[in-house]
Amino acid sequence: KQLAEGIQHMKFMCRLYRKQVDAGRLFLHENPAGATSWALPCVERMAREAGVHLVKADQCMFGLKTLGDTRSQLMLAKKPTKFLTNSKELGRELGRKCDSKHVHQPLLDGRAREAARYPPALCRAICRGIAREKKTRACGVTSVLSLASEAARPPSQISRSTTRGRRQTSQHSFESWRPRRRQG
Repeated sequence: KQLAEGIQHMKFMCRLYRKQVDAGRLFLHENPAGATSWALPCVERMAREAGVHLVKADQCMFGLKTLGDTRSQLMLAKKPTKFLTNSKELGRELGRKCDSKHVHQPLLDGRAREAARYPPALCRAICRGIAREKKTRACGVTSVLSLASEAARPPSQISRSTTRGRRQTSQHSFESWRPRRRQG
């Protein structure tokens, strides 16, 4: 029963993410890297969407700490995590893998509960990513690669917002966004 409820919840979340994308808004999804939810068809489909980024991170790089073996000092905990977002800037901020310059305390013996909260540096990274995305969108900057990936998609697959909340669904409207080829 709990598994079925979890799957229903993830399907609901993916529908919300779709609404966010279609309306030109952002979404951010996070789960432990080893969570089985990453293998759900709705999550895999969302991750394959153009403009959606799957980012891997280790929370030790954001200062995640837990009690060490002696329980008298704090040690870094790796906690591999994946993020799914339609913000390139947010993905850049969050994509930090462990630099292997420190020792990790495994999240065993009740330590995982304490690690369920985001460390302050991770919260700041999320805020920086959102601020940069907002600034990028305000300037009207769109990466050439993003436009190229949109142009490469068949018109039948264009059913999401391409820029600034405008929905592109027909062949005619798709053509107006495709880069024009030179004649002759």
